[in-house]
Formats: sequence, structure tokens, C-alpha cells
Amino acid sequence: MISAAPDKQGAVRRYAVRLHAVRLYGAALRLLPDPYLREYGDAMLETFTLRAAAASGGAALTLLLRELGGLVRLAWREHRGSAPGLSGAPGKHDEPSASGWAPRRPGSAGSAWITEMRHALRRLLRAPSFSLATILTLAIAAGGNATIFSIVNSILLRPLPYADSERLVAIRTASLTAGADDMEMTIGLYLLYRDESASFGSIALYDRIYRNLTADGEPARVETIQATEDFFSTLGVEAALGRTLGIADVAPDAGRVVVLADGIWRRRYGADPEIVGRTVLLDNEPFTVVGVMPPGFDFPRPGTDGWTPWSIDEANLPLMSFSYDAIARLRGSATVASTNAELEGLMHGYPEHFGWEQADFDSLGLVPFVRPLQDHTIGDVGDTLWLFAGAGLFVLLLACANVANLFLVRSESRRAEARIRTALGASRGQLLRYWMAESIWVAVLGALLGLALATSGISIVIGLAPDLPRIETAGIDGATLAFTAALTVGAALIFGTAPLLGSHHAGAASGTGLRGSTTGIGGRRSRELLVGAQVALALTLLIGAALMMQSVRNLLAADPGFDPRGVLTFRLSLPPADYPDREAAARFHEALVDRLGALPTVQSAGLARCLPLQGWCGGNPVSSPDSPLAPEAFRQVSSVKPVSSGYFESLRIPLLAGRTLVPSDSAQRSGAALVSSALAARIFPGTEPVDIIGKRIYPQSEPDVDRWFTIVGVVEAVQRSQIDEAPAEVLYVPLLGVSGDRHLAPIHDVTVAVRVDGEPLGAIDPVRRVIHELDADLPIARIRTLADIHASATARSRFATLLLALAAGIGLLLGSIGIYGVVSWATRQRTAEFGLRAALGARTVDLLQMVMARGLRVIATGIAVGIVASLAATQLLASMLYQVRPNDPATFVGVIALLAAVGALATWLPARRAACVDPADALRSS
Repeated sequence: MISAAPDKQGAVRRYAVRLHAVRLYGAALRLLPDPYLREYGDAMLETFTLRAAAASGGAALTLLLRELGGLVRLAWREHRGSAPGLSGAPGKHDEPSASGWAPRRPGSAGSAWITEMRHALRRLLRAPSFSLATILTLAIAAGGNATIFSIVNSILLRPLPYADSERLVAIRTASLTAGADDMEMTIGLYLLYRDESASFGSIALYDRIYRNLTADGEPARVETIQATEDFFSTLGVEAALGRTLGIADVAPDAGRVVVLADGIWRRRYGADPEIVGRTVLLDNEPFTVVGVMPPGFDFPRPGTDGWTPWSIDEANLPLMSFSYDAIARLRGSATVASTNAELEGLMHGYPEHFGWEQADFDSLGLVPFVRPLQDHTIGDVGDTLWLFAGAGLFVLLLACANVANLFLVRSESRRAEARIRTALGASRGQLLRYWMAESIWVAVLGALLGLALATSGISIVIGLAPDLPRIETAGIDGATLAFTAALTVGAALIFGTAPLLGSHHAGAASGTGLRGSTTGIGGRRSRELLVGAQVALALTLLIGAALMMQSVRNLLAADPGFDPRGVLTFRLSLPPADYPDREAAARFHEALVDRLGALPTVQSAGLARCLPLQGWCGGNPVSSPDSPLAPEAFRQVSSVKPVSSGYFESLRIPLLAGRTLVPSDSAQRSGAALVSSALAARIFPGTEPVDIIGKRIYPQSEPDVDRWFTIVGVVEAVQRSQIDEAPAEVLYVPLLGVSGDRHLAPIHDVTVAVRVDGEPLGAIDPVRRVIHELDADLPIARIRTLADIHASATARSRFATLLLALAAGIGLLLGSIGIYGVVSWATRQRTAEFGLRAALGARTVDLLQMVMARGLRVIATGIAVGIVASLAATQLLASMLYQVRPNDPATFVGVIALLAAVGALATWLPARRAACVDPADALRSS
């Protein structure tokens, strides 16, 4: 039997030598003058203690003799310099190191902290591996969180850039009977609120209009906003050049004027300072430029090029056309709740105000409401952004756990140092300062490097992100710096207090030597607790990412109802001055379809108000005398989409019964129409598509019997805005066929779809030539492939999945490193024990099982906690998932198996090394 007693006794002797050396040095410090001793004595003693702890017994005595000699010389010099009449004046001393001289600084209340910080930096420089690992780990987490915070702050937290923006609201309308919970405004409601509401200090109505800019360069399609006179005053903004719109601009005899956006002013007119007063041509009509807005102002959305006045003809109002947006500024005492109550009361007076039949109006179930303009601008991106923030926080906690574990491991190797300090009377607060100094350096350096990473990360996220509102304003600002500083303080506290969580620093005499064979129970449990937390956090991130990946896979595999491959799309806007009626516009459109269809590489061409997955583009209740439904069932709004011949062929929307449109349907009113399978299922429940052919239908709940349409075909339903929503109910009518019908606006702004052989973008030049041959002043805009439009419908889900998967990958890596580090350290601390067991006959497999058992117990505990946390956290993903449940068993089992396998590998590697230890080498090194 081999005994470790001699080595144990030797360790005790070495410890005693160092302790006595420190005590002798502390006593010798009394040779120094009292003022000097009070100012520098603690720092000199701490420095000597550090050096003595790192020395062996004999080296400690040598160090003591050398330092005592230097101390005697320093004492003689200080006493001589402080004597009256000698050259050394008080306050001109030199500050000593442990064995040399350095320029002395005046003392201060924080001198102990300054000295400790200086020593801590030296210690970190002497341990480059530890320093690099901790700083890089924290930098990745801090940089990721700074990036996420800057995005969240710019979109969700930062107020709109308008005066008293919290008083601004968007005015919306819901229809209970139509099933629409967020509709725009009517002109009639705007006039009613403007004249009768006491809650609004000002109110403005606006509408988006695409126009053709045909002077001063190549024809261009621009996006303008037609707005009432209070538009700019409601927002509280002024022009950078000239003026904004006012009451004089909407007078009956007022000339046409326009306010330009900063972007088009610089892009089109070279930032000409003399632009005010200049005439531009919009839709071949002259407009006088009266102002230019400041950079960054693009309300209501990025890409707005100009604003024109809207003079409302109150004698000819489309009372029930919910097609316009409105904003208002609340008066000082008004709130959102009180305003909603007032508007609901005013709504009851709408029929009387405009001569509408009360019964017909009541059947619509209209409910007005306002919401803060910031919430309206942000839309539904809040859940996605808070998901990013939560994932970033999880990564930060994982990084903090990893760094805290590294600090705990480092504290184990330096516990002799702490015992000497405790034996010399160091308090727990002084020990905390000792460890906090290093953690502060790590946290600060990690945060600074993280901010550098964040500057690049923000640019990458903006480049990868879909069309998120206000994301272009994200950057490193004061709020981001304050957030990162708060993270730095929190991280420093975690790292600095981690070494004190264990019990092995409780006293100097608690151990028998400066190097032991086993680690303290408190320190081991602290590290295992941190690793268990890492496993739980990593599991939660991995499950969330796996659910999102499965959801995106389902979205990409879903049938949108059309074939997006090989289709080129673009938008055209016909000037009303050149195409004054629907017939003129329809003739141009049919000629365009014919000419495009004749190109060699074109299979088919068609056009519509808007394409699938491009949002809502107008609609009405749809009725039919051949439907078994009661009249009140026709109040639900469906999309009414004017299309040309070739539209269904270009998109390859499957025809279920009947026929599609032909050119003659647009040449004269044939009354032909098609319905989607979703609309057919509601209007004609239980009827086969073939039996619907020939039935009558009308795009209004109160039909004009002279304007019936006859269903000539039933097509597959397509998604309207998002792939994960219900298929759209659509009534397809010919472009010219709706001429004269009520409630349907003239069709001048259309989207063209061209199916080509080969790469769609390769057909741009021949398509452009065809359009210029028909109208040389007509620009084309928003050139995209249908595949890009289809991809955009899943862009937010894919973006969210990408970031969540990245966070989960980092979490898995950090968790694996944490497991490996703890097991590896534990096995190194027990090397002598393993050698002794091996010498007594323990088999390799026995040692392997013993080491892995403890590591696997930690992993199992972390997985159990992570399952509970994941069941709660994934409920937050429920609204973002498509055809997958937030508690999907297969996903949970798969992720748990992956994490368990990675954890087992991280445990097995150091366990295998420990199991193969040579008994003689292990006992010799103990």
C-alpha cells in the first residue's frame, strides 16, 4: 500500500514557510514612516503575498531576504527625505514596487482599488489562455446582445421622430359582420371626425398614388401621397426647403403643387437648392415644387417620393369605400380609451350625417378605433424582435455561466493565495475586491470588443433582415452603450462573486497544503450548478430553433396555389390624363398582353391589380341569387380582382372547372367571371366546381340586377398575403368588364406577370422595348421575379429561424465546453485518487463509469429543467409556427437526444483520459 503522508507533511511545511515569510515581511514594513506605510503598506504586502504564494519553500526565503534588503534601503531613504532641511520634500516620494522603485502618485480613497486593478491586469497578462477565452466568450455574447438591442431599440423602443409622437394615433375601422378587424377609413368618416370629434387636435386623411415622373431624365415611377391640408401639421414636421402643404393648397382654384422627399431631390435633381418654384411633370401634368422635406422623413413608409394636396369633393363621396388612411393628434386630455368611446358614439350618427339608411348601416357592424401611431407603424414584428432579444439573453447567460466556471477553476488553482490573505486578516470584502478586479477587466474588455463586433453585426442583420420598419435607423447610440454598460456591470458581478460561492476560501487553515488532491465540495457544486443551467438554457434554445426550422420547412413545402418559377413581374401606372377612362386603359393592357405574348421566349403574359402574396388590393362583399345562403351571410368581404386574359396561364393557377378569361371578355363586357375554390365553397357550400359554372354572382351584397356576372370557371385558391394564412376568397373579373360597376375603382395601376423560358430577368430588355413601343413615356417599376415574391412571404420566418438557430448553435457549443471543462477539471483534481484506485486493482471501465456517472447526472438534471423551461418558452412561438405544435414530441425527443449525445461525448473525452492514467505517474504528481 502506498502512503501519501510524506507528501502531505511536506506540503504543510512549505505552506508554513510561506506564511512565516509573509508575516516577517509585514513586520518589517513598520520600518517605513507612518504616512508612507498608511498609503502604500497594504499594496506592498499584497504584492509580496502574491509572489510568495507562487514560490516554493526555498525560493520564498530567498525572496524574503531580497525584499528585506530593498525595504531597509527604502526606509532609510524615506526617513532621510522627510527630515527637516534635507532635499527630499514631503509629497515627492517614489512609489515602490515589491522590490524596486517607481514614480509615486498622490494617495486617494480608491488607491486600494487602483492598485488591485493594476495587479489584476498583470495577472491576466500572465495567463493569456484564460484571458483570451473569457474575453472572447463574453465579447461574442455582448456583441450579439448589443446588436439585438440596437435593432429592438430602433424599431420598438425609440419614439417616432415627430414632436410629442406619443399623442399621434392611426384611425382604423373594424367590421363585425364582414369579418374584418383592421380596415382603413372612408372619406365620410374623416369628415365626420374632423367636424365633430373633441378628442382630435388635428386630423389628416391620406392615400397612396403611383405617378409617372416624365421630365428631367428617364421616365420614372414614383410613389406619392395625396394628403389633406393638416397632414404635416398633425405630424409636427417642417420642410427643410420651402414649405409644406396648407389650407390654400386645397382651395378650388389652387394650382397643383408637390413637396419632394429628400431622397428623390438628391437622386433626381442633384440636391438643387433652387428646386423650390420649379415645375415637374407627374402623369404628364405640371406640378410646382413648394418644398423639400428633411432627410429621414418618409412617412407613411420608406420609399415615399413626394406629397401632393388632396381637395375633397364633399358633394361626391364614396361613403363606404374603406380605402384611405388617417392619422390624428390627440388633445391634451384625450386618451386612446376615451377617444375610442367618443368615436363609437359618433359612428351612430354617420347615417344621419350623410343620408345613409340606418338599417343598412347597422348591418355592417362597424366599430371605429384608434391605436398609437408607433404601434401601427411597427405592425406585427414585435413578437419576432422580442424572440431575438430572449435568445440573446439566453446566450448571454450561457456565456456568463461559462466564464464564471473558468473563474471558479482559476480560483481552485490559486486557493493557497487566498488562504494566505485570509490568514493575514483579509476580510471577505477584500477577497471580493481581489476577485472582482479581474472580472472587471474581463467584462470591460469583453464589452469593448463586443461593441466592435456589434458594429459589423448590425450591418449584417440589416442586410439579411426582411422589410422591417425603421430598421435602417439601427446603430450604436447612447441607449446601446448604456445597455452594454449595464451588461458589463452585471457580468462583472457574476464573475467576481463566483469564486466566493465555494467553501474552500472560508479560512486559511481549512486545508492542509497549498495543493490538494480533491477540490472543495462548494466549488464543485457551484460549477456543476452552472453547467446544469447551461444545459437547460441550451436545450431551450435548441428546441425553439428546431421548431422554427420545422415550421419554415413546412412553409417552403406548402402549395401556394400557383407556380412561382420562371415568371417576371413588374408594375405599370397609366397616367389618367393620357388614359382618361377604363376602356382606354383596358385597350392598352390587352395590347400589351398580346405584344408580350408574341415575344419568342415568352410562354404567356397577364396582369392584375396585384399578385398573390402581395397583400390586400381591394374587395367587396360578394352575393349570388343562386346561393342557398341568407342575404345577411353576404356581408363578409372578399377580394375582387380585375385581371386580363393570360393571367391564370402565366401564374399556372390550376383550373378546376370551366374556362379562364379570353381577350374578348375584356374587349366588351361579356359578364364572365371566375371564382376561387375558397369563395365557391362559402357562397355555394357543398356544390362541386363543375356545378357552379353558369351561376350568377355580383361583387356587392346589394346587387344591381343589370350587372350580374356569370361564373365561367373555378380556379384553385391562392394565398393573399402570407403562406400560413387561409386561402383567399377571390372573385376574378375582366379589366374592361367592370366598366360602370359601382364600388370598383378604375384600373390604371397594374402588375404584369410574364412567364418565360429560362431566366426571368433575362427578358427585361425585350419587355422594356415592347412597353416603350406602346408608350415611350411609360416607366416600369419594381422589377422582380415571382419566385422572389414567394420567398419574401417566408422571409420573416426564415430570418427569425436563422437568428434563433445561430443562438442555439452558440448555446450548444458553450454548453458542451462547460460540460467538458467541469469534468476535465474534476478528473485532474482526482488524478491521485484514480492512480490509487488503479493501483488497488480498479479496472479502466470502472474508472470510466465513475467519472461519467457524475457528468451524466449533471446533464440529466439540466435536461430535466430544460424540458420544463422549454414547455413554457415554446408557447411564445405558437403564433409563429406553421403546421407544428409548440410541444411537438418528435422535436423534443430529437433535440434531447442530440444534446445528451453531445454532453456524453464532452464527458467521455476527459473520463477516458482519467481512466487511462498510469498509477505511478498519478501518485508521483500528487
